[in-house]
Amino acid sequence: MSIIKTFDSTQNFWKMHPQLKMLGAFKELYTNDHTRDKEATSRVMWAITYLVDPSQDNNFRNIQEDEKRALLAKDFLKQPNFDWNKYTEVIEFFKDCTLTQAEKSLVVWQEIMALRDRELKLYYKDAFDTKDISVIKELDTLLKNTAGYYTDYMKIKKEFDTESDIKRGKGTKILSATDAGEI
Repeated sequence: MSIIKTFDSTQNFWKMHPQLKMLGAFKELYTNDHTRDKEATSRVMWAITYLVDPSQDNNFRNIQEDEKRALLAKDFLKQPNFDWNKYTEVIEFFKDCTLTQAEKSLVVWQEIMALRDRELKLYYKDAFDTKDISVIKELDTLLKNTAGYYTDYMKIKKEFDTESDIKRGKGTKILSATDAGEI
């Protein structure tokens, strides 16, 4: 369950989540922004939220990371050459501050599964193009092992879903801290 309660990126991120500007990489990002109402870093924080947050409220959570980065840079930030590397520390701090362990694990597994699928497909294409039967046999073994990875991924996903369900009541109603058993 994300600490981000709404994904309304038309609003100023810092005004909606003022506690996040208090510490670490967020504080530095906020302090160094000299635009009016910190609008520049507000947009960056929304982009990071859309990039990282795995909750069901993030409609872009299922897009592969590389593609999502490109889309967010071009369409949301209006900066096709946006340098995500300048914000690596902020992205990692966002993950540390806002994601539960189940969410962090889910994000890692999603990234690995997407990378694995993409690379296996490329290797298969190359092996078929060169008609290399031995490589195809090795790739078949790797592909068979994917089922095991998927099973492990689904265990983590189930934990994430259970964690999310505990935080939510019926439908999309957010439970109070008392109802969720936090206090």
